[in-house]
Amino acid sequence: MRKFRQICYAAALFVVCFVLATFTFVIRDNQRNTAKEYEIDKFVNRNKENKNVIRKIEKVNKLIDPTTAASKHITTSKFSKFLEIGSTVNSLNNTNFNVKPRLRLGKLRKRPLVTIGVPSVLRRRHDYLQDTLRSLLKGLSDNLRKDVNILVYVAEVNSTFVEEQMAALLGNYFSEIQEGIVQVIGPPFKQPEDWESKLFLNFGDSLSRVRWRSRQNLDMFNLLSYAIATDDPQYFLMMEDDVLANEGYMQDILSYVESKPTKSWDYCSFSSVGGAGKIFHRESAREFLAMLKLFWYAKPLDWLLWDFVRVKVCGYSDTSDICDEKIEKRARKYFAPLFKHTGVVSSRTNPMFDNR
Repeated sequence: MRKFRQICYAAALFVVCFVLATFTFVIRDNQRNTAKEYEIDKFVNRNKENKNVIRKIEKVNKLIDPTTAASKHITTSKFSKFLEIGSTVNSLNNTNFNVKPRLRLGKLRKRPLVTIGVPSVLRRRHDYLQDTLRSLLKGLSDNLRKDVNILVYVAEVNSTFVEEQMAALLGNYFSEIQEGIVQVIGPPFKQPEDWESKLFLNFGDSLSRVRWRSRQNLDMFNLLSYAIATDDPQYFLMMEDDVLANEGYMQDILSYVESKPTKSWDYCSFSSVGGAGKIFHRESAREFLAMLKLFWYAKPLDWLLWDFVRVKVCGYSDTSDICDEKIEKRARKYFAPLFKHTGVVSSRTNPMFDNR
């Protein structure tokens, strides 16, 4: 009898455990379904928000210029003359480039004195672009605001990120966009699909770093191409999206470069950080664009800047010291940096550049 009672207790305990396990499974399954439904709703809502962003961008662009809309390309005719000039370069490098942006926010003024080009990509955990743009605008005097364009290139294949950045910039810099001081563009419709096939390891860099530095060069190529083809500035100032400009930086830059004949220099440096703070005159900007087109995959941007001058001034018989002296005369350095690097989170944290 006692043994029978133990068996009954064990059976009852088993039934209770089975019921509890089943109940727990059902609850967890419902939670998973609820979470999935939430993610789906979130995705749908985000798509609706992004469509609203695009519609808002189109409305703003029509206010600025009734003949344009954000979703329209720059017409091919505006690029045809420039692309014909670059046809020789195209024949030397069969990578398929397309510099027409997928989205445009605002319209820059034609033939400004200076265009500042700011490429920006997604970084994990932090975004420095807003601070950079704020400092660039704050450092312009009232007299210079009419002579300077700021072109922001959101160089990201993630369309959601591009549209969210455009929405944020539209909210923070509506008046500057409307005035034509600031324009924001998205990536080209057709990214060069084969760009990674040209990469190779060199200088002890990992594949992740080679991918990152090459993408940086492509972004600058797209940005510079667009600036030359659309607003054709007298000077082009390369910038990065994680620097802060000194007060009055543009006045210092112009005082320096305009005191020297353009034929005496190829670019001037106002920062020791990578490609930030490097200014070209109209002719040298076109020449450096050709350099980027040919060698974007070979070296980092700041190395290509040095080589850009080297090939023009150094002879085979020159020693390295003589060559460096010649380069320094053409790649001039300002006596003090005008831009401070603030980025702690590198753009290499972008998932695009993770090791595979």
